[in-house]
Amino acid sequence: EKITALDPDLVLTDGYAADIEKLDALGIPYMVLDPHDFDGLLANIELLGQITGTEGKAGDLVREMEERIEVVVAAVADAPRPRVFYVFDATELSKPWTVGPGSFIDGLISLAGGENVAAQSGEPWLQFSIESLVDTDPELILVDTSMGTAMVSPEELRQAAGWKVTTAIRTDRVSMIDGDLINRHGPRLVDGLEEMARIFH
Repeated sequence: EKITALDPDLVLTDGYAADIEKLDALGIPYMVLDPHDFDGLLANIELLGQITGTEGKAGDLVREMEERIEVVVAAVADAPRPRVFYVFDATELSKPWTVGPGSFIDGLISLAGGENVAAQSGEPWLQFSIESLVDTDPELILVDTSMGTAMVSPEELRQAAGWKVTTAIRTDRVSMIDGDLINRHGPRLVDGLEEMARIFH
């Protein structure tokens, strides 16, 4: 009802709202934007530029993003790739939520010159057992700071069973990253990529 009251020319969605298809019956056009990598994101920006009549601005933005991505990739190309464990929900310290292949963040970790220790999981989002964490022995732990009460502090990890035996904890390589830079599919993802590369290297 709120969307209808606004009388939009176009609704943009990531497709996860269960009732979004109801807009069809109301004659309100909508577009699903759910990129899974940078190529998909850049294509979405170009498409939005076409739809909104701002192709020039969209093209400029895409070129700027591509150039910044290339700079990061070139800078880390020959650097050692640290084993990284990304934490976005540590409500259960014995089963933290992380990312695997098929997630945008897994791709960011790779582009930034890291090796995601959960990359062999086969799932984009998963709970990682403490046994798997110890076995993969990450050299760096990256904690998402935008997850509210699900966020864990470095101090908590230093004292947590299992966590404290990892190389990352023993060498004090626990870093925080603003989740808004890496969880929102927009231009700021390049900021997140650059920040990741700085943390890793």
